[in-house]
Amino acid sequence: MHGNYMKWLENEKKWIDEIERKAKRDRNLYSPLVVIVCVVAFGALGLFASGSIDVNGMLHNMLFGLIFGIVCVLFVWLMMLSYYPAKRYMKSLKTQIEDVLTPEEREEFAFQMLGAEGEVKDISWTTGKWYEGITKWRVQITRDYALETCGRGWAQLVQLRKVANTAVDERENITISWGAGFKIRMTSKVYLILFYYQKYANGEKGKNDKEFIFERREIREEVSHYLHEMKIGE
Repeated sequence: MHGNYMKWLENEKKWIDEIERKAKRDRNLYSPLVVIVCVVAFGALGLFASGSIDVNGMLHNMLFGLIFGIVCVLFVWLMMLSYYPAKRYMKSLKTQIEDVLTPEEREEFAFQMLGAEGEVKDISWTTGKWYEGITKWRVQITRDYALETCGRGWAQLVQLRKVANTAVDERENITISWGAGFKIRMTSKVYLILFYYQKYANGEKGKNDKEFIFERREIREEVSHYLHEMKIGE
């Protein structure tokens, strides 16, 4: 099994690189359109602003529209920096795995994730709208591991052999990000699967060890149902 971990990391790098490449391609596609729209709109405004055709006014406003469009594009590019998550994703992924698994366990983990021991359950979905950014999510489940990954640069690993109990919950989630020098705070409702690595007495509620986060209830239910069929935490 030697080398499976590096091979698996390479596959993950290809996955996140494709997401980042698509974000940059969309940025490069729409940026010239933004400038063109600004130039045409401001040019038309200058042409008819005085109630008659004014060529000089049109040219002046077209120049202003060009400058305004370029500024808008630069602002959007800065806002989209968080949509280029390849380095952040790989760092999060390695931290999640290498902080808890020994080198031998990493090889076994990758061996399972590569499908060498059978089918890997892969549940994928997207969140967000085109104007706010599409985010890709995945949950991959093997015999001994469950991994949730997010295209924004986030990963969560659960060692299923350690799970003594699971539960579902929901909460208001606050996300803070930075773009173009601005602090952006967003609140949304999320649905959770909680994993406990030890059992608690009846009525006693301890802190969960791991959690999977979902923005869509039906996806949470699908993952929870599959774990239930595997008799995880039972």
